Amino acid sequence: MSINEIKPDYRDLLVIVVEDNGIIREVVRQVLHDLDIRTVCFTKTAEHGLQAFAARPCDLVIAEISKESGNGLHMLETVRKTPCDRTARTPFILLSSYPRIETVLRAREAGADALVAEPFSPKTLAEHIHVVMRQRLNETDENRAPT
Repeated sequence: MSINEIKPDYRDLLVIVVEDNGIIREVVRQVLHDLDIRTVCFTKTAEHGLQAFAARPCDLVIAEISKESGNGLHMLETVRKTPCDRTARTPFILLSSYPRIETVLRAREAGADALVAEPFSPKTLAEHIHVVMRQRLNETDENRAPT
């Protein structure tokens, strides 16, 4: 199955990507392009990612867990604490070169929607994006359904 076979219409999504590794950033850029995601803000640090998020809340965050980038896990924890429900529930996909059990547990407790081990294939990242966005769409539909 190719990336193009699993994609719904993502053209209107705004995605923030926090990744300091140029090779991984390029893979993420290509996956987002292949999924027809047109608006992407790339940053190299979680601090800049939080600034971009504050300026314009997005539909999805893909952030690396590393000391060099300022830690996407900290960004996730900060966003989840925001008082606005829409921004607090923004989907987060965390990327990690060293997904130790402690990191996985902390990411889950913080509310990560997915944790992807690096290195990853473009198909794997695309599938995670698809699952996370479908879950978010289902949550939105459930909240709109009459009771």
